[in-house]
This record gives sequence, structure tokens and C-alpha cells, in this order.
Amino acid sequence: MPDPYRKAKIACRTGFFLQAAICNLNAVLFIPMATLYGFTYIHLGTLVAVNFIAQVSADVIFSGLIERIGYRRIGVLTGSLAFLGMLLTAAAPLLFADVFFGVALATGVAAFASGLLEVVVSPLSDAIHEKDKYGSMSMTHSFYAWGQIAVIVMTTLLVRVFGAESWPYIVLGWSALGAVEIVLFAAARLPADKKPQKTKKVFRDLFSPVFLFGFLAIFFGAAAEVTMNQWASTFAEKGLGLPKVAGDLVGMCGYALFLGIGRTLHARFSDKLDLGKLLIGGSLLAAACYVIAALSPFPALSIAACAVCGLATSLLWPGTLVQTAKALPSAGAWMFALLAVGGDVGAAVSNEIAGLISDTDAASFAALAGIGTQEAGMRLALLCIAAMPLLAALSHAVMQKIMRTSFRESPEG
Repeated sequence: MPDPYRKAKIACRTGFFLQAAICNLNAVLFIPMATLYGFTYIHLGTLVAVNFIAQVSADVIFSGLIERIGYRRIGVLTGSLAFLGMLLTAAAPLLFADVFFGVALATGVAAFASGLLEVVVSPLSDAIHEKDKYGSMSMTHSFYAWGQIAVIVMTTLLVRVFGAESWPYIVLGWSALGAVEIVLFAAARLPADKKPQKTKKVFRDLFSPVFLFGFLAIFFGAAAEVTMNQWASTFAEKGLGLPKVAGDLVGMCGYALFLGIGRTLHARFSDKLDLGKLLIGGSLLAAACYVIAALSPFPALSIAACAVCGLATSLLWPGTLVQTAKALPSAGAWMFALLAVGGDVGAAVSNEIAGLISDTDAASFAALAGIGTQEAGMRLALLCIAAMPLLAALSHAVMQKIMRTSFRESPEG
């Protein structure tokens, strides 16, 4: 019997691939744009801030609206905004006298679409996978990792082959993903939209201990995931002395490869694995990877720890969504949206902390380790961020205890 939700599943997976393109294109293309238009690292920081504000705004604004508007309309809107944002990015040199203003505006539009993807794709994936919610959520989220690898590798190669001036055409090519998403959501069979929960029920779930610790778990888990994802390339280049292209491929792509492998393996063997134990164990392994990357005197071991951290953190975002949904089965799409807010804010806070620490005077640490101050600052930042996965492990441990107690006390248990 054919799968009635086949197109919906493809739409979910394409959505995370599209999100990877939105989140990584600016980082890969920043050097070409800086060469052509004189962008500075202050401009890059501004683009990161615009991306964060727009993404979290989408999470917050639509957290209570998705069940009223419906999956299909949100999905079509998401694809439309992603397509428009990338189109504006590609056309910025033609449409705006100040190219950076155009790129920043386009980044905001595309990032808003990225936030909407978090709002719609996870609850939709949960709704259409009735038999294997655990593995299916991991498989769906794995497409972010595969998309990140594809965007970094293909965009880097295209820029090297065709030159920095080709960047608008490269962005235009990636914008096709937004058009594909529009078609998929318009044509797919989708499950019936849930009726909006009563306000009293929403507040009861929102302030329940299991949701609060789920929020903390995804806050710290996303911090551990995204910080290493964002810093692996810079650490490989500035901290370990690798060329930029090698830093991107070995650092970011190495991390993303292990991230995708971890999620794919969990999707394959989820029925044989204890997700709660995996989340705690993965968090502890991630903390160990941060410490090894920061303190190892061997560059190869440091970069290997960065890559393996992808495996360790692979379930911290999708696994927390699944565990919280299991504990609160009647919660609506608002739950996924607010957890996405927690993940986005955790990632932003952790990245900011890492940046501040890496910019501090690390002369004492440099002298102790016998390395340069720039490398010392980056290693010290990674060492401090090891606290994030440790706090994620603690949050998951408390969450598991609450769930076990609740299930024992429930009439069905």
C-alpha cells in the first residue's frame, strides 16, 4: 500500500535541507562578498544578529498560530519567504546602492523562513509518523546535516571554479529549494490540523516541570551542538593553522558528517535503543569532546574531537523534542515552537560567550600551554563551553526522573 504521506515526509526533509542552505550560505560566501564590496567582520556579526532576531521572531509569533493557520499555509509561506529571501540576496548588487543593506534585508526575510521551518516541520513530522516517532524525527533532522555538507562543499567549489563574482548565481541556484518546498506543501496530503488547545490546558503544560526541564535541555543541548558547528572551521583555521578551505571541509563538514551519521543511525536502530540514556550519554560525550579539543597538544586529535562532537550532539535537539512530546502527548504545535525558541536562544547565548572568551587576554593560558594568545583564547572558549553539554546531561537526567515518576503515578501506568 502506498504511503499517503510520502510527499509530506519529503517536504519535511527538504525543509531541513533548505534551512541548512539559509543558515550556512552567508558564512560560506562572506569572504567573496567581503572581497568585492568591502564587508568587515562587523558586517558579518550584524548578519548573524539579523538572522537570529528574524528566526526567533518567527518562532515566537507563530508558536500559537500554526494550529489556527494550518500546516499547509505555513509550509507554503515558508517556501515563499525562503525563495524571496534568496532571490533578494542574489539581486542585492542590482537593487540596492548599499549592497550590505540589501543582503541584510534579504537575510532577515530568509531567516524568518528558517524560523517558520522549525515551527512547522517538527510537529508535522511528529504527526505523520505514527509508528516510529523517535527514529523518524532523527531521520528528518539528519537532512540539516546533509544539507550543510552539500551547501559548504558545492558552494566552495563553485566559487573556486567560477570566481567570487559568481556568488549571486550560486545563491540563485540554491533558491530553487524554496520553490520546491512551495510545490511540495501545496500538493502533499497532510494530516488534519489539531484543534487549538484551551488556554488553561496550554498554561498547565507550559509550566509543568517536564516542559521546563525539556526547555533547559534543548537550551543547553543546542548550545553544545551549534557552538561546535559554528566554531569548528574557525578553530581548525586560526587555532590549528589549517588553510580556510581545509578548515571549512575538515571542521564544519567533519562535524556535520558525524551529526548526520548519528541521526541516521538512530533512525535505523531507534526501536532497540533507550533514547533517555542516549541523550545523557551523548551530552557527556560532547563535554569530553570539548575538553579534548581544547586541551589536546595534538592538532589531529583536536580536530577529531570536533568531528566526533557531531555524533555526540546529534540527538540533543530532535531527541529532546521527542521526549517532551512523549511526556506531553496532548500538547500542540506551540510546544515545538517554544522548544525551538529555547534552542535558538541557547545557541546564540553560547556563541556569544565563546566569542567573548576567545577575545579576552589569554596570555596566562597561552604561557601555560606554550601556544599563541589567539589559539589560547579559542581553546579557552571551547573549554568553558564544555559546561553546556554537562548542564544538558543534568537537565535530561532530571527530566527522565520526572517522566518515570509521572508514568508510575498515572492511572494507565
